[in-house]
Amino acid sequence: MVDDTNDRDQHFLPDREKRAFTRNAIFLVGECVISSQPMRTIEILDFCPGGVYLSFAPGQQVPQSSVPARGEIIEIRCTIQEKNGAQSLHFQGKIA
Repeated sequence: MVDDTNDRDQHFLPDREKRAFTRNAIFLVGECVISSQPMRTIEILDFCPGGVYLSFAPGQQVPQSSVPARGEIIEIRCTIQEKNGAQSLHFQGKIA
């Protein structure tokens, strides 16, 4: 499921920050690799050319020390379905 979260949320919250890019809502389950830590299940909740919004999966016990710090590089892995089958995506990002 993909839709625009920018317009939907902005008019209900007038003091919300203005974004350079329209954010697209999506729900993908994936994995997050943070240096020197076990792999964690994540949910990708929206994306845009400037980044992704993700969350640890509900019910996961994540110690505060395991939450990546601003500026830390993480790896995100997920799989999407295409007409010709599944495609694995792997990308790195910096925590903002």
